[in-house]
Amino acid sequence: MLFFPQFQEFTLKVLVHLPPLIALITLIKSTKQQHHNAGTEQASSVASEHAMVEHPLLIRDEPEDLTPEQLEDARERFRALRTNYLQEDALVANVSRENQLIIYQHLVRDAFALAGVNSNDYPGCFAACVDKCLETRVLDTRAWSSWGGYREFAELANAAAKYTQETHKIHLPYAPFLVAAMAVRMLRKFEPRPEDQLTPLVINFQMFEHLQGVIKSWTPTTPVIMHTTLDYKNAKGQAKFDDPQRLAQTAGVVILIEEDDAITNKAGLTVECQEFVQPFVKPRPRDTVMVAVHIKRRLTRDEVAFEVDPTMDQLIAEYEKVQADELLDELTEHMVAVMPASRKLLLGAWAEVEGKKAVVDWVKKAKEDKTEVEWTESKLVPEEWSDMVQPHEHLETLLDITKDMDDAVRQRIASLVFGIRHYFITMRKRHMDKAEKEAMREMGGLSQGLLDKIKREIDQVFQEAIGEPSLTWIQGLYAQT
Repeated sequence: MLFFPQFQEFTLKVLVHLPPLIALITLIKSTKQQHHNAGTEQASSVASEHAMVEHPLLIRDEPEDLTPEQLEDARERFRALRTNYLQEDALVANVSRENQLIIYQHLVRDAFALAGVNSNDYPGCFAACVDKCLETRVLDTRAWSSWGGYREFAELANAAAKYTQETHKIHLPYAPFLVAAMAVRMLRKFEPRPEDQLTPLVINFQMFEHLQGVIKSWTPTTPVIMHTTLDYKNAKGQAKFDDPQRLAQTAGVVILIEEDDAITNKAGLTVECQEFVQPFVKPRPRDTVMVAVHIKRRLTRDEVAFEVDPTMDQLIAEYEKVQADELLDELTEHMVAVMPASRKLLLGAWAEVEGKKAVVDWVKKAKEDKTEVEWTESKLVPEEWSDMVQPHEHLETLLDITKDMDDAVRQRIASLVFGIRHYFITMRKRHMDKAEKEAMREMGGLSQGLLDKIKREIDQVFQEAIGEPSLTWIQGLYAQT
């Protein structure tokens, strides 16, 4: 198993916060309370001019029995759960142009950082991106499709996708537009809309995945669409380079661009995770290999008490058959093992009454007064989670405990879980790919060093045996033939 310190650090941070989150959601479930925030976000009626694109990450799971009005009502309730965002927040109201410029600079600086680039190293590109944000009125935007640059960006993105498929070389919108689009995505708490076809297209062709290279290679003479030296991996058919419109938009220039560092460029991943923040969607199924993992478990008396004591106290005050039956069904042998003797006796008596033979046996077996137990268990998990079992289980638990909640609450939590899960899987793969590439480079260097050493030793043998280096001897042999 590979060990990645940076990714491990992120994983641990998430693990620290997930258990309290689970406890919070459990509290929500028990109290059945809903908290709704005022304000809604309405999509612009800007017409989509690109072809329908199948979303690469998710599928829609809208209930067939709901009318369009009911679906929109569900979206409204989902939207109301998204805190700290009001539709009518006029960011530029009473803000001078000079102060707007400062805000745009901060936005662009953050977009550069998200792409893994220091804005101070590329001042020309930075200034051009700020100008594009100002020109397309990023701060006036209240929804992705109502952004002032949406239509033109859609045209550039569609043309770039078309040229990529034609030539088998990656084509990309130039840096100012890509950065401005990223600034819009960063600025708002988006609820993606089913009618938005631009985002699936951009994700399909991984345009933000190349934002780092696009920024680094930009010059004042860069055309609006960049014909790059990068190969398109999903190429089909014969490459064509004679499209006059393509030649006009790319200025006939081929731009050298290096592959982005996928660990430091998180722009594309940010947009991908945003796509899950909508109701009635779920991740697109993938071919998953299941692998067996061995997991060390630990359980303490305090953890069990937190789970079962409230219910047991209620049953002590007033025994209720259905409630007792549910409690006994939730117990495990390890839970019984760490409970105080008095609680074990009660459980044993209730189990006898309710006919729960397994619990009776566990109580009889648990004679020691243990306050914690440890054990190892084996289970099958998706291969991509094989070294991240704990976060996988926490996320599955979050989904499980929301099943009986209000539909809007359940959909909102599911959207967060799907986004976090996508982040984990993607970053794990990126770290593994990077480690593999670095290992291959290191092996290449070692192999060359080993070959050089072997050659020197062969030369020495030839020198001692026939009085001349091996290469000279071999060249002479070929000359004779």
